[in-house]
Amino acid sequence: MVRKLLTGFLVVSISISLAIAQTIPETFFGMTRLSPGVKCPLDFGMTRSWDFKNISWAYINSAPNVFDFTYFDIFLAQNKSRGPNLIYTFGRTPQWASTKALAQTPYGPGQCAPPSDLKDWDKFVRTIVTRAAGRIKYWELWNEPDLERYFCGTPEDFMPMAQHASAIIRQIDPDAVILSPGTTAGAARWLSSFLTLGGARYFDAVAFHGYNRTAEGILSTIQQYKAVMRAQGIESEAMLDTEASWGSIKTNPLTMEQQAAFISKFYLLQWSAGISSFVWYSYENPDFGRLVDANFNPDPAAVAYSQTRLWMLGATMTTPCAKDTKNVWRCGLSRAGGYEAQVIWNANSPMTTTFPSRFTRYHDLTGSTIPITNNTVTIGDSPVLVETRAL
Repeated sequence: MVRKLLTGFLVVSISISLAIAQTIPETFFGMTRLSPGVKCPLDFGMTRSWDFKNISWAYINSAPNVFDFTYFDIFLAQNKSRGPNLIYTFGRTPQWASTKALAQTPYGPGQCAPPSDLKDWDKFVRTIVTRAAGRIKYWELWNEPDLERYFCGTPEDFMPMAQHASAIIRQIDPDAVILSPGTTAGAARWLSSFLTLGGARYFDAVAFHGYNRTAEGILSTIQQYKAVMRAQGIESEAMLDTEASWGSIKTNPLTMEQQAAFISKFYLLQWSAGISSFVWYSYENPDFGRLVDANFNPDPAAVAYSQTRLWMLGATMTTPCAKDTKNVWRCGLSRAGGYEAQVIWNANSPMTTTFPSRFTRYHDLTGSTIPITNNTVTIGDSPVLVETRAL
């Protein structure tokens, strides 16, 4: 199997404690945008194509031998500053190419099924990879194949598609990184079935979609995936969470303050657990993980994202995020020159915590800086960064 560098990680056997001891790179921070017309003031080093306007297989290749890359080229141009750190996610079979042309999906008839002729799949993969070689580094083999609305086939049905796509991608762009099909938080079983069939030969890193109702729940999801990877002998593979958030605000109605706390903890916990890149979904989706108000201005969760990125970027996580007997979570960070910090929160109830005198101030998720008095800080569900000196 091909082994490559992934966002500063060499894909070899490496412990989580060593992995998180790396300097936190810009490419850890991912964000999905859906519309080329919506400006996003947030800084991030990685993005993903899924649900960006008109760049699915069904749209680009709407008829045999017809290809429209208008919006795909916009996607590339809009993300040029991120270099090749883009993820293109395959999915949405055109109805004309589908084995189940009348199958109903959220996007249109037939888009969940494998193609009736693999030559059509091959041609699309070859055409899009050739166009983007060197400009897109990551190719996610499919979106959520464990859900019938996205893939109404079996792992066995997907095997020849994975085999063909990986061969084509590796031939055209040997430096590309192929990601496993991105399965949902509870779908490690689908990945296990795919791996049992020999699917590990066709990707370089594991992608998953870690939606959770609580930020802390992501740790259980990651452990489920790691257990499957260990059982299948690929525990050394890098892991990327290519799509996640708190999910639908309709079914997980968090307050603005809770949303801000969630996104901060979500990024911290994923890095702590050894995830090499995490892509939030999404900046402006009407329901899932939305970070803007009705006028498309950044909301408190977007501000919290920016603050958390500021705390983490370029730092080293010297101690992974862990909970003590009082349900207090702490994540240790350091920087050159003796800088030391802790990100701390308590998901249960507010409480006062004592710090050594070398810690002089703390920052909250709004960006406020507060001096520490009497060596104590009051903490709650929203993380704060307690530090020894200014960044």
